Amino acid sequence: MLSIGFLLLTHANEAQVLRLTDALNQLFDEPPIVCHHDFSRAQFNTTHFPSNVRFARPHLKTSWGTISLVHAMLQALRTLYEKDAPDWFYFLSGSDYPIRDRDAIIAELSHSPFDAYIRLKKIDHREIPKRIVDDTGGLESASYMRLAYQRYIGRSLPIPSWRHPHRGPAAMHLHLLNPKLLKPFHPFSDDYFCYAGDQWFAANSRSAKSLLAPETDRLLNYFTGRFPPDEAVCPTILGNASDLKISPESKHYIRWDKGHHPRLLEESDLPAMLSSGAHFARKFAPESTPLDRIDEHLGLEHSRRTQLRA
Repeated sequence: MLSIGFLLLTHANEAQVLRLTDALNQLFDEPPIVCHHDFSRAQFNTTHFPSNVRFARPHLKTSWGTISLVHAMLQALRTLYEKDAPDWFYFLSGSDYPIRDRDAIIAELSHSPFDAYIRLKKIDHREIPKRIVDDTGGLESASYMRLAYQRYIGRSLPIPSWRHPHRGPAAMHLHLLNPKLLKPFHPFSDDYFCYAGDQWFAANSRSAKSLLAPETDRLLNYFTGRFPPDEAVCPTILGNASDLKISPESKHYIRWDKGHHPRLLEESDLPAMLSSGAHFARKFAPESTPLDRIDEHLGLEHSRRTQLRA
């Protein structure tokens, strides 16, 4: 039978992460799970977790919107494949939760023509995308291509000598967007493009090999200092891997409101969520009511739910 492993990236809410790992254990019969937890932000008692849950060591200090999140993910991926060799893996946060049963997931992945499921878009470094006013947010918004170009191709150069006529010395930046001027500063070419998209995805062992290849170091160096690099590094590696077939379909159910952050899912989202065909959903508040309804839908036993010990 096809094997599945899981990578978790966490920094808080031990009880919520315990609930997620318990749900994964019930659905997938204690699969290999590697959790990169930032112990500098919140302590977890690792003895509370089942024996199939391993913690990546040493942990890295992580912060939102920085390259530290990418390094933490790759450390967890390396830890997973050093000991186990799952056919597929999912990259999840602690606020994710399964919404589809194991048999349906395994049947779909077993017959999949793809190596990875990740929403991504090619960002053409050779031309500046048109400016479009759109505040709907998310990867599918009309303004996303311009935003991604500014984030991952453009450069912002400080001009320290500028003085404000009333406030004295002030920070001033020159924003470069011209493709010809930017060409010497990025690693992209007619054969290698920047891609941007989701941080959370599903992929197989062939994709894992590409993500862990030594030549990705140059890309990690380039995206260090970019914001947010976790939405570009893995999409760029996978999007440029000529031997991989990538589906831009996401196996995560996510709802976007205005802005660029997914909103918390509510009970009213359940009908659309459970009929979406997605395998996981994000994001949920700890112990939110929808989680109980999902447990009922998937047949998860409440009596087996892991609880924090005093």
